[in-house]
Amino acid sequence: EPSSQAKPGARGGIVVLFGVAPQVEGIAPHALSVHGFYVPLSTGIPALKIHDNIVSVLTWTSIVSCCSGPVSVVANQFTSLGVVQRLDSASFYAGTVQIFNLGLSNELWFQALSFQSVQRGVIKGPSNDEGLDDFKLGRYLANGNVLFANNQCLLNLIEPSQSFAWSSILIFSLDDVGFHANQCDCDLFYDFVNVQAMLFGVSVRANDNRFKESLYHAALSAATFGYLNITTDNQSTHCLMIRGQLFLDRYNLVLRDAFVTSGSIVNMKRSICDEVGRLQSNFAVGRG
Repeated sequence: EPSSQAKPGARGGIVVLFGVAPQVEGIAPHALSVHGFYVPLSTGIPALKIHDNIVSVLTWTSIVSCCSGPVSVVANQFTSLGVVQRLDSASFYAGTVQIFNLGLSNELWFQALSFQSVQRGVIKGPSNDEGLDDFKLGRYLANGNVLFANNQCLLNLIEPSQSFAWSSILIFSLDDVGFHANQCDCDLFYDFVNVQAMLFGVSVRANDNRFKESLYHAALSAATFGYLNITTDNQSTHCLMIRGQLFLDRYNLVLRDAFVTSGSIVNMKRSICDEVGRLQSNFAVGRG
């Protein structure tokens, strides 16, 4: 049956509805300990680790996960052969990989603590029958680092009818996102993908990746957003949108530019992607 007949629900090659990194109670500063507050400490065990797998799904998404804590996705092959054209489907928003991490950067530790204190009225630690996984402050103080590296991702929309997906890869974190040395492909004939890879984080580093899509069947190869954002040394079929309060955008090669101009990396006039660079220009105030 066509993918449009798929029943709603969470499904995919690997589905982790909520992964939480284990933590232990640590000694709190005296000013906090008098209120019975214990500082959660990381044990070094990640919330999610996916290494060296081959995941191929006929419909839906290869990975769907929501986590709080470190996430490591390394050296896998992810393939999705169809998306469900409905707003209640995760595959419509991310056809191949979807990762959300709600862990906070340790740079925001005291801000989170202050917010929790105001919300509760009094700073309190977990009760005897409440684990740190259930203690919201302890849960969100786990860092939200996401490492996505050395993976091969393929969105191949083989259905005879025309399909549309918002993205192939969607990674969101309230901490750091490292996206390195991945080979990301979209095989499209009648189909269209708005952005192949969308990355959001407080800090984002996207380097040494290859983004390939059927020519003129995607608006952007990648869009990266971070308060601190370094997106460099990538190769793509279509343009890249790179935004941040402070961001570095250089040495990215775009295949579409080869059809309108030629020259060295330094002297090449990227007339097509320059138009993309003007979008939301007020979003960024600094650039390297």
